[in-house]
Amino acid sequence: MLEEEWLGDEQTGSTPLLLSLAVNADSLATWLLPALAPVLADSPIRLNLQVEDETRTQERLRRGEVVGAVSIQHQALPSCLVDKLGALDYLFVSSKPFAEKYFPNGVTRSALLKAPVVAFDHLDDMHQAFLQQNFDLPPGSVPCHIVNSSEAFVQLARQGTTCCMIPHLQIEKELASGELIDLTPGLFQRRMLYWHRFAPESRMMRKVTDALLDYGHKVLRQD
Repeated sequence: MLEEEWLGDEQTGSTPLLLSLAVNADSLATWLLPALAPVLADSPIRLNLQVEDETRTQERLRRGEVVGAVSIQHQALPSCLVDKLGALDYLFVSSKPFAEKYFPNGVTRSALLKAPVVAFDHLDDMHQAFLQQNFDLPPGSVPCHIVNSSEAFVQLARQGTTCCMIPHLQIEKELASGELIDLTPGLFQRRMLYWHRFAPESRMMRKVTDALLDYGHKVLRQD
């Protein structure tokens, strides 16, 4: 089992430890790699990042495929530990030309029926939940692209192809410059994230935990 390597007190061989984590694509595209940078610079670790939706990452930990997971689940699995990392706030954004084309009279229910959106995969319901909650649009009401890349969401929005839900943390520069605009000011989707891992923690795994929590608490929403 993967966790056996990480339950010991220290690394004993010369081969770097394999750090297999289940992470959501948006964390990978924003805060996760900077958080891990100090550990990777100072410790003999090889990364194996398995990208999965934040609603399903915990299942990879349950199956023993990874030793840690970033998840929206707040309850720890048996023989595991959990800590709150903080939240990503998702804004409904587009380019200005896109907004002028599809929403000349503002973002309305009828206008949204013609405006293409984008989802990460067929199980990604972020935009569906947002549109249903705020505009009473049932799932499947709007045309939707499927693109398995958080970075591509930003590119699609910038080039005027689609409107979409993107973490505020990922597009701070684009919002500040006006390249992207918040289509629904005051409305957003918040995803609280938690760090799960096996217990007890070795000293090496504690370094990983400390790095993720320290950085996460600095850049993710804590309220």
